[in-house]
Amino acid sequence: MGGGTSLLTIGVTALLMNSRQLFYSLSFIDVFNKMKQKWYMIFTMTDETYAVNCNLEDQDKEQVMFYVALFSRCY
Repeated sequence: MGGGTSLLTIGVTALLMNSRQLFYSLSFIDVFNKMKQKWYMIFTMTDETYAVNCNLEDQDKEQVMFYVALFSRCY
């Protein structure tokens, strides 16, 4: 703001930067719909959580995804 950037530019930049979370969550929407914690899982998708969840091949994938998200938030 000190450099003369307009509030509109700041707002649009913030919106676009935070929209990554939406696209991450859309790729897991089928898995999240099966889970009780669907809304929690959508809002815990970060770059790191997404990367870990993409590489899971466990039979209890939903439970592992929940703990990855939980521990990522706690960390």
